Amino acid sequence: MVRFAFLVACAVPIIAILGCSSASPRGATPDPSGTVTGELPKGPALGGVSDAEPGTTDYDMQVWKALLRDHTKIRRTVRHIDRGVEAETESDDPRIAALIKDHVLAMKDRIRDGYPVRGWDPVFRELFKRHHLIRIDVVLTEKGVKIVETSDDPETVRRMRSHAAGVSDFVKEGFAIMDRETPYIDGR
Repeated sequence: MVRFAFLVACAVPIIAILGCSSASPRGATPDPSGTVTGELPKGPALGGVSDAEPGTTDYDMQVWKALLRDHTKIRRTVRHIDRGVEAETESDDPRIAALIKDHVLAMKDRIRDGYPVRGWDPVFRELFKRHHLIRIDVVLTEKGVKIVETSDDPETVRRMRSHAAGVSDFVKEGFAIMDRETPYIDGR
C-alpha cells in the first residue's frame, strides 16, 4: 500500500524527518510539520536494497534493516536543545549516506501523517500518537542529515529525546538491539 509520494530520486537518509505533498518528491518542499533543505538525492533505487516500491512499509523496513546491518559505518551526534533535539547522522560511505537520507525523509513523512513504525515499542507508539505536536526540520548534508525536532509539549519533548537516544543505540549496536524496547530517558 502506497501512503505517500514515490521518491523521484531514490538515493537518500534517516532521522530525519518528514514531509511532502503528493505532487512533489519526498521532502522537496516545506510543509506544516517542518522544512527540508539541501540537495535532493539522485540516482538509482539505493543499490537494490529493496524490490518494494518506495513509499511502502516493506521498502522503509528494508532500508532500516540495511542501516542496521551497516551501523558501524554510521556516526551520530545528538544534542538536547530548548524544546527538543538536534541530531546529525552521517556516513563516509556514499551508499549508506543515501540510505540515511532516504530513511529520515520516510520517517518524516510517517510522523507527519501519523503512520507509525514499531507500534509494539511504547516510546515509538506514544511519539506517533503525538505526531501533530512535532515539528521536524531536515537539512540534507553531503554525508547524511541534520535534523531538528521540536515541540511545545514537554511530554512530547521527553519522547523525542527518548527516541533520539534509541536511534543512537541502534547506530552503536545494530541488529543486536532490534527487538529491545526503547528506554525512556528523563529528558529534562
